[in-house]
Amino acid sequence: MSNSQTASQLNYILGLDLGTASIGWSVVRIGPEDKDKNYPDALVNCGARCFEAGVEGDITQGKDASRAVVRRQRRAIRRQIQRRSRRRRKLLHVLQTAALLPAGVTRKPADIHQYLLILDEALRSKWIGEKQRVEAHVWPYRLRAAALDNKLEPFELGRALLHLAQRRGFLSNRKTDRNDKETGPVKEGIATLRNEILASNSRTLGEHFSKLDPEQHRIRQRWTHRDMYKSEFDQIVAAQKNHHPEILTDELMEKLRKAIFAQRPLKSSRHLIGFCEAGLGKRRAAVALPVAQRFRLLAAVNNLQIIEPDGTKRALIPEERDKLIHTLEHDGDQTFAAIRTLLGLQKSKTAKDKSTGQKITTLGHTFNLEHDGGETKMIGNRTASKLRPVFADWDQLTAEKQEEIVHTLCAMERPELVEKIATEQWGLTKNQARELSEVTLEDGRARYCRQVLATLVQRMEEGLHYMTALNDEFPKAKQEAMDRLPKVIKALPDLKNPAVCRVLSELRKVVNALLKQYGKPALIRIELARDLKNPRKKREEMWKNMRAQEKVREDAKTKILKEIGKDNARRADVEKVLLAEECNWQCPYTGQPITMSSLFGAAPLFDVEHIIPESISLDNSFLNKTLCYNEENKRKNNRTPYETYDQSSQQWHEILCRVRKFNGHSAKAKLETFQMTPELVQQQLW
Repeated sequence: MSNSQTASQLNYILGLDLGTASIGWSVVRIGPEDKDKNYPDALVNCGARCFEAGVEGDITQGKDASRAVVRRQRRAIRRQIQRRSRRRRKLLHVLQTAALLPAGVTRKPADIHQYLLILDEALRSKWIGEKQRVEAHVWPYRLRAAALDNKLEPFELGRALLHLAQRRGFLSNRKTDRNDKETGPVKEGIATLRNEILASNSRTLGEHFSKLDPEQHRIRQRWTHRDMYKSEFDQIVAAQKNHHPEILTDELMEKLRKAIFAQRPLKSSRHLIGFCEAGLGKRRAAVALPVAQRFRLLAAVNNLQIIEPDGTKRALIPEERDKLIHTLEHDGDQTFAAIRTLLGLQKSKTAKDKSTGQKITTLGHTFNLEHDGGETKMIGNRTASKLRPVFADWDQLTAEKQEEIVHTLCAMERPELVEKIATEQWGLTKNQARELSEVTLEDGRARYCRQVLATLVQRMEEGLHYMTALNDEFPKAKQEAMDRLPKVIKALPDLKNPAVCRVLSELRKVVNALLKQYGKPALIRIELARDLKNPRKKREEMWKNMRAQEKVREDAKTKILKEIGKDNARRADVEKVLLAEECNWQCPYTGQPITMSSLFGAAPLFDVEHIIPESISLDNSFLNKTLCYNEENKRKNNRTPYETYDQSSQQWHEILCRVRKFNGHSAKAKLETFQMTPELVQQQLW
């Protein structure tokens, strides 16, 4: 660009490559004569901005974590300690007011510790006998066990209740107990302890522990359940009420129960729910709602295409679409293998050629979501598939009733409350109600509010693609271009991902600097790093796939060393072997067999060939490469396969037959590349 050319005169494309720790940028001028085509004319400038990622750990392995995690964990521990101390002070106050414990200062933890030392010293002499070594550890449990049958003095009863309240046991929560890896061992430990209590003929947890020798059997650090403590509290109070009716009034027992067992509900996180992307200003709907489940199902089915063995794509016919929707709606998730069977489509088969001993793959039908998107299954109506076994008339219920049931299951924390509502309001039996209380629905939110989802589903039932329905029903208002990008917190106040926040903040600095120097671009092209696009679980899976691919490359190196004795195999050598294995050691263009000697000899007979010439596509990736007999490669020259061969000739038919037998995850993509017309090539490039 000449010095006389001002920023406002520059018509350019801004290219951005967003990574987790860097931003690459380029300014590409558009030629004046090709202004409408957005065709690049010259590279004006380029660069990169590097910065520290906004998270700790390795984001590529899916092992990243927010830098606030440690602070948040420590804050949670402090809160837990404070709340436990507050509950103990409250209980002490109730017991002292009722004369079940002596008066004393119990404001601070040190005061409580000194208070209990004095109290226990006065009580221990009565409850510790000859076996002092054992009874010194278990005498509070003996106190709790004796309260079931014998009269306790007021201070003894108060001390027994205070000891019982030190631990409250595990309380099941439907909204937080979804991770079986964490709750599984807890529930297993509780079940084991219940069996031990039954085996020892004990009525309560305290009575069971009073019989144990702590040096032989562990008492502390055992998983217990809240119901164990509630049952023991009720039995102790019921037994002692006969001896102290003037003290243990109904009012006092309610205060004690509240002081020991009252637990605050989870803090509402509704304010963290994002707003509908359609711009109606409403919160996003829960993904477990029937309308959200139906929307997701229809969006996937309407976007689904069948890829024929010859590489052509077609939409589902009405009969196939109806059958697939019915199965996804009633049976839930379906793998693509199961869908092929359902629709009567051909599966890919791999057989060994008897003459050559090589594996030959006969391609069958695949799906665009499977091939292009890398999906392994289609998600069905998970809500209905879980609730239909409980509600026999689920499909006959009104939409309002179904939503009421789903909202209740999503909101309720206590299984017993769900059972109560199910029996009293929904007419379920006790067994059905118990089964319903164990149902856990999907977490998360849809992209749109309930009103938008209902409107879109109505249009999508006809087979309309959801983006088309969205643009028809909720066209986006055009926004005027800004002179500068605003701060991230102002533009996206609900954004919580620290890695994305950091990247967007750095992007703002880069873009604003370029706008100041070159003015507004005519076009912006953005490439988003997979580390930002994919969730943590997906990144971890991708990292494992890369490690598997590394092993494949190491095996190729071993093969080169073993067969031709080349111990310093280069990257290009490994790529040749992988390409040869992909095409079954046969030139896809001529059909000539490929051997290691003809591939790596002094005068190699086969070249690594770009299917779409690199000078046109600028694509030097594995997806655009194959092997070709060198003489045939010269004849193909700088042309695509579609341009080189006559599509009505036998040679072209044989080439496609060989390409259809390719192995590996790139086979389908390369078949499409071989058949790309010049117009399609230009369309994909620009």
